[in-house]
Amino acid sequence: MISTEARASILISAIMLISLMAGCVSSNDDAPEISNNAPMIEGGNMGDIFLSEASLILLSVNDEDIDTLVVEVAINDLSVDAFLKNSESNGWSIVINIANLEVGNHKLKVIATDNNNQQSTWMSIISIIADPIEEIEDNQTNDEDVNNETNDEDVNNETNDEIVTGELEWWSEILLCDDNQSPMVDDYNTSQSDNHQCDLSFSIDSGNITISTNGFPNHDFESGPGCCASEQSISYTIPVNPSNDTDCTPSVSTEGCTMAPERGSVAFSVNGVPIYGPEDGPGGDAVAGQEGAYEEDRQHVWLGICHGHSGPGGEYHYHADGNCVHWHPEANQTWSDYSLDSSRNLSTHSEIVAFAFDGYPIYGFVGWDEEGNVKEMTSSYKLKEGANGYNGIDDYEYIPGLGDLDSCNGQFGVTPEYPNGTYHYHTTWENGEGGIGFPYFINCYRGEILSNDGGGEGEDPCAGHGETWGPGIGPPPEGCNGGPTQMSTESGLGMWIYSKIPPIGGITAVLILCVVLISRFKSTASYVSVLSLADTTDVCHQDLVLA
Repeated sequence: MISTEARASILISAIMLISLMAGCVSSNDDAPEISNNAPMIEGGNMGDIFLSEASLILLSVNDEDIDTLVVEVAINDLSVDAFLKNSESNGWSIVINIANLEVGNHKLKVIATDNNNQQSTWMSIISIIADPIEEIEDNQTNDEDVNNETNDEDVNNETNDEIVTGELEWWSEILLCDDNQSPMVDDYNTSQSDNHQCDLSFSIDSGNITISTNGFPNHDFESGPGCCASEQSISYTIPVNPSNDTDCTPSVSTEGCTMAPERGSVAFSVNGVPIYGPEDGPGGDAVAGQEGAYEEDRQHVWLGICHGHSGPGGEYHYHADGNCVHWHPEANQTWSDYSLDSSRNLSTHSEIVAFAFDGYPIYGFVGWDEEGNVKEMTSSYKLKEGANGYNGIDDYEYIPGLGDLDSCNGQFGVTPEYPNGTYHYHTTWENGEGGIGFPYFINCYRGEILSNDGGGEGEDPCAGHGETWGPGIGPPPEGCNGGPTQMSTESGLGMWIYSKIPPIGGITAVLILCVVLISRFKSTASYVSVLSLADTTDVCHQDLVLA
């Protein structure tokens, strides 16, 4: 008698034999047709190209019907000629002439369309750099070893000097008010002509950059009820090459990320003015209140030009926008004519308006999408059901994919200043549904924060207004400006505190560890890489485009 196991084995063998025979006798006519996929464009990182070597660029392209492929190429959004070329070794290539490009950064965009109207887009930044100056060879000495060592040292020193010089030039172009030619500006809340002047200086040492500023903007402003703005002594230190916080996965949630302070500075503008979080002194969303989402009945608060005003100790700061740092009044205009819409022009990528304390840049409203088209970047936060911003940050929730940006209000991608790609933040005025664009600047930090958060409060004897000195507390330290005596628009305990609150007790620590592990597992399972931006990847450092 055949056992149950033997019968099962025979049955499985029979099924396999029948399947094999069916495959042998089946007609090729019944075979599924080969699918016609979209074209594939491949191109490595362009890198820097010397002006004398700028000639042709070849991108490889594949398609089922290459003869019908239509290729469109644009440099700096202007159409240029290109053609397809086939070779035995390299296959089909898209050939693009870049011989006429000048020194600088240029956006290259390629679109390939097949006969089924399927498209693929490839985009990168081309950096054309000036040719190196040939050096005069030194006279050879009899001691070749010594001569070689000396030459090696000279080359290393020259290379380091060039890097430092390049960094200094790059930052000098990005930062404002460091040339002693800043305009005199006026506080519209005073009756006199104030003639304030924005002043900023910086230095680079040990991989960090330190910015010192007097806190005045490079434009006229309105102090608001906290009148009046006064000169400050503020310094920030951030890394030149930021590193990602490996515990932070902002595309999933803010769990594991260092949160930006709810009150006080979260970043600094390129003119040196502090950037605050969205909350005002009473705890509401100052921007939502300004836009009429709710009525602030706890304290008189309003925002002036560029959504900025003065706070504790006369410190002027922005709560939103900040793009006015790059705006210039035209004939018959004053700074009172500045409008937020003037910074939402969808013709070019926005400039850098600020830097977060982790070292990553904050751009204006406009960026590039995955296909290299300009668009206004949108937040992925929305008001909770029935909320209006009266309770500040607690009234908002992060919805992944609602807008363009992650829970920190940033993304990884190519920008004009970083052709190899970098993580960067954007200022936002709307979310993906057209609602208000909380958090306006940032909500958490994608990168690691230096031990000194950049605000200069650790060693600044004048820091601590509202906590260690000020109205009702005590006099300012010697040599520090006492600030205004009028009611401040933003006050309260902990205004200047910035710290991570440690877990309380072993159980809490275990729970937090579980949440971090789960969020990182979810990130690994659902991660979607940046789509075809010249083969860029989310790295832990950024490559500056040195002028």
